[in-house]
Amino acid sequence: MNTSHQNKVIVGRFGAAHGVCGEIKVHSFTEQKAAILDYRPWFIYQGKEWQEIPVCSNRISGKDILASIHGCQDRDIVKRYTNCDIYVTRDQLPELDEGDVYWADLEGLNVLTVEGQRLGTIGSMLETGANDVMVINGEVEHLVPYLDHVVIKVDLKAQQMIVDWDPKY
Repeated sequence: MNTSHQNKVIVGRFGAAHGVCGEIKVHSFTEQKAAILDYRPWFIYQGKEWQEIPVCSNRISGKDILASIHGCQDRDIVKRYTNCDIYVTRDQLPELDEGDVYWADLEGLNVLTVEGQRLGTIGSMLETGANDVMVINGEVEHLVPYLDHVVIKVDLKAQQMIVDWDPKY
């Protein structure tokens, strides 16, 4: 499968093998943890190629989400997927309300202060519990909270974000 990265959005990551029958833990990045189970098919990007992951079954066991992958009947086979990111096609995601964005759409945006100083580009997002935090890679790394009073404007078409933030932080 040779589909563009831009058509895919990361929704989770495979964890450790579980038990001896080929189940694997799934770490969900979706807002509601179990929502990852609503999306199919899943893809991984491995060896510079997209690979569709045929999930036979899944279940929730305590705090864990477990999946069984077709062709993986024991833990040694399924371990090859450990730490692989799980992607779905963008068209599976629900429409957002006006002004809302997916984290995947923020990554790579150029970030400028309200004074016009470039901080860098958004490399990743962190969920801290109190609020989400943008990791901005530039001359120095900035950790900037994703809060309404900090994020002044997001322009996805221009690939730019304006923030009210002191670059000394």
